[in-house]
Amino acid sequence: MTGTESTASHRTEADDRASSFDSLRGVVPEVGEHLWRNRRGVSHVLGVILVLAIVLTGIVSIVGFGVTGVSDTTADLSDTAVERDLTGFATAVDRATVHSDTAAGTTTVDLSLTGVTESREWVETNADAGRLSVSTRLNGSETELLNTSLGLVAYENPRSEARIAYQSGLVLSAPDATATPGVVRTNQFTHRTDGGVESLTLHVTRVTGQLLADRRLDISARSAENLHPETLVGAGNGMPAEQLVLRVDSTYSEGWALALRDVFPDNARFTQTGNTLEVVYEVPDRGMFLHAYRHDVAVGGR
Repeated sequence: MTGTESTASHRTEADDRASSFDSLRGVVPEVGEHLWRNRRGVSHVLGVILVLAIVLTGIVSIVGFGVTGVSDTTADLSDTAVERDLTGFATAVDRATVHSDTAAGTTTVDLSLTGVTESREWVETNADAGRLSVSTRLNGSETELLNTSLGLVAYENPRSEARIAYQSGLVLSAPDATATPGVVRTNQFTHRTDGGVESLTLHVTRVTGQLLADRRLDISARSAENLHPETLVGAGNGMPAEQLVLRVDSTYSEGWALALRDVFPDNARFTQTGNTLEVVYEVPDRGMFLHAYRHDVAVGGR
């Protein structure tokens, strides 16, 4: 091989290597750019997924909070509606009993309970629930004058655990099983002073039958039973007594205490023992008249 041929051969190999190197220089940037673009695409997708996850989490939280709020609001509205309807029921019962000319009347009342579906299962009537008794006390010895059942119409809200009840004219309401019931409506228990002589009048109303939601109720009252016709206690020819003792045995006795504090004078003493309320009242020197009536009311729906 001549020197010229050797030189040409070396030049050709060098040119080939240079051409290959130039080719690689063109390819490497393209591969790098392709990888960079792919990485940017992946980051973009991950970002979108992350944003969607945050949005969905927010929506779920808002919806969950909203559902809870709506449920609580519905329960509150239901409780308020039951209080209103039982107050209307109590007024209708008084219209057929206490305020009737014959104390034996009939009337109707709508009990809607605003369409609460659970009401058909939770509105219960018990004619024998609770008792009321009145006794005189002299030298520590008691003589019972009357003892009768009070009856109870009760509603328990399965969502809010509120308790709302009608008992002998009272409408009582508590937000849960442990709270003291508040007095929504007072009953026909009164204490008056006329001509210097005091009198205590008690109207005990017992309800039988079933209260159904979304029904018009027919209320029928029998003639009132006069448990103690104008009994004079503590003076003159009256029954000897130093004190008058009234006891209420009821799951709503704390509510009864609130109601009776507005009936008896300030010198009456109130004692609460479990579900039993005792009210002790000092009989005045001039004595006190006691009037006590029991009304039996039958309720039917249509």
